[in-house]
Amino acid sequence: LRMIASLLTLILTFSSEEIGSIIKKEGEILTMECVKEHHMGLDLVVKCPQKHSVLYYDFKSQKITLNMDYKERVNISINRQKITIVLTDLQLEDSGLYSCIYTRIIDYDVLQEAGDQVFLFSCPKKAVPVSTVIVAMACAVLLLYALAMVVWVGCKVNTASVFYKVMKLNVHVLLHMGMWFM
Repeated sequence: LRMIASLLTLILTFSSEEIGSIIKKEGEILTMECVKEHHMGLDLVVKCPQKHSVLYYDFKSQKITLNMDYKERVNISINRQKITIVLTDLQLEDSGLYSCIYTRIIDYDVLQEAGDQVFLFSCPKKAVPVSTVIVAMACAVLLLYALAMVVWVGCKVNTASVFYKVMKLNVHVLLHMGMWFM
């Protein structure tokens, strides 16, 4: 079982270039870079187990709106090409899929497009509470169900390729999580 998991991890690592997975311990730092070009705003969102915004940056007004849960732990550096977001003193609750969601105007319509994605799994310094394991397992089951649907649809239609790439990351992350619990 470990050999199959390792092989799948190796295959998925080489096939998911746009999306990365990062494993950190409590207290460490996460640095995430989001490309800045022709956009109106950037929303750093965490997905799974529940979706919420970490921060929103409006390019025009240069105003940053920060989620109060992260107020003392987020540092932001902005230059012409990218926005660097540093989340310090990671907590187990910080685990999730972090996505840069860009707001852009094309032909007077506001569009959102997904940008860089990083899966962060923060390891506890001490034993994991049972409730945390249950939430992680529930999230894993949902992601595996979605992956099964993507594989089934992906065989039938080529338009699911972007969603398929995202789901490959989810399998990669789940395999890493599974190796920790084995």
